[in-house]
Amino acid sequence: MNRSIWFIKMLNATNEREKSRYKYTLSIMGKEQQIVNNLLRDVLPHGSGFDFEWKLTVQYKRIRKYDCIPYAIHCYSFLHCMNENGYYNGVIPFTVVLPYNGEHISNDYKLIAHNWKSYTTKKYWPRYLDYVQDTIYSALPSNMDTTK
Repeated sequence: MNRSIWFIKMLNATNEREKSRYKYTLSIMGKEQQIVNNLLRDVLPHGSGFDFEWKLTVQYKRIRKYDCIPYAIHCYSFLHCMNENGYYNGVIPFTVVLPYNGEHISNDYKLIAHNWKSYTTKKYWPRYLDYVQDTIYSALPSNMDTTK
């Protein structure tokens, strides 16, 4: 569940009290998204195949009607692939899913490649998997604290 779903729920709320509760939850979500963007934007790798900007979104789990807690950060980007001659040959879209409890970002992450129908993903992702895992693991400090 992300912010856009909560925004739609706020627009569809029937009374002002309900709307104000959704607005409060949305404001907290916005602050968390800002903290995560500021913290991770410079930490995630850039260059050497990671030539595209990272898109970061905080995912939430609903615990009560108006309340939710963060549980993961999805970091979406592309990996530039090189062929045997050293030329860029295409890109592979992928997502890094970082566990997040609202205070700490764990480096125990999942790595997901997208677009498996693509020739580039089928051919190059197995070759680059270890490189991507090692690069992201070394870029992320262990258990980042977002409260500081």
